[in-house]
Amino acid sequence: MPRPPITLSEEQCREVETLAALLNLDQIADYFGISRTTFKAICARDEAVAVRYKRGKARAIAHVANGLLHKARRGDSTSSIFYLKTQAGWRETASIEHSGPEGGPIALSSARERIETYLNHVAQRVGSQGTQAVPSGGLNDDAVQNQRRIRQPPGEGGGSISGPSKPGPAGAATFSHGHDSDRGSDGI
Repeated sequence: MPRPPITLSEEQCREVETLAALLNLDQIADYFGISRTTFKAICARDEAVAVRYKRGKARAIAHVANGLLHKARRGDSTSSIFYLKTQAGWRETASIEHSGPEGGPIALSSARERIETYLNHVAQRVGSQGTQAVPSGGLNDDAVQNQRRIRQPPGEGGGSISGPSKPGPAGAATFSHGHDSDRGSDGI
């Protein structure tokens, strides 16, 4: 045989209205010592309990709003702002703008440009003064493969970077595939 449903006395119903000003549904259930699910079922089953809960919440909100409105009318700017945000749809917006050096645009570079810059920097550090590690036309697939060979020590199948052995574009580097002995007599 199922247990009879739990009901609230008239005094407890009045308490629900008073407590609703301070507590939510779960807290009121805890106050009465019943499970939250049971209290929510009581509210769903007994319209009088639900109405008293809603009335208690509404009275508390009205009381606090009235105090807020009085403070706003007396010139309390914080109260005025809060009231306008919650009741009049006002909102604060913040915009963040990013800029480059001296307020200019932000310079974006591609991965290829960053690699070229890095390789030129490395070539200068290695001692290739006046030469570029990246041909002025940029990197192509062959140049990328040659750059990978540069990292290998000489004599182990690695290539090398050197300045031009013949008159050519100023500052251009030549890339060799393999050992220095593999080069022809013209140095390329």
